[in-house]
Amino acid sequence: MARAKKKWVNFVTGITIPKDVIGEKKDKKVKRGEEVQLPESYADHLIADRFAVECDPPKKSSKKASQSSQQVDDADAAKKLAEAQGVVDGITAKMEAMSEGDDGWAELSEQLDEARTALAELQTPA
Repeated sequence: MARAKKKWVNFVTGITIPKDVIGEKKDKKVKRGEEVQLPESYADHLIADRFAVECDPPKKSSKKASQSSQQVDDADAAKKLAEAQGVVDGITAKMEAMSEGDDGWAELSEQLDEARTALAELQTPA
């Protein structure tokens, strides 16, 4: 059985495609900018009447790749955030064991300020 040739079109206006044309049970409503594959003769008719323009087939989305890379990015960000929080907690614990005038207090205070700044930068959304 020969298959009818098909064409991809992108609609410049909203339109309803008759069910007989697409071989479905109901008419299909198509929004402006939507890409649809139609029988070549009907697609040519829509293009001639300027309801649609011919377009290339849509590229397959790489949702899996983008989701997994997003998950890796999220995991890396969470790890960095936990490490920064650990540094702040460690310095705070050392300072709690000391008094303000003890040797090394000023140095720990500077380190704590830097660690808190780094933690705040990681907590701020991009």
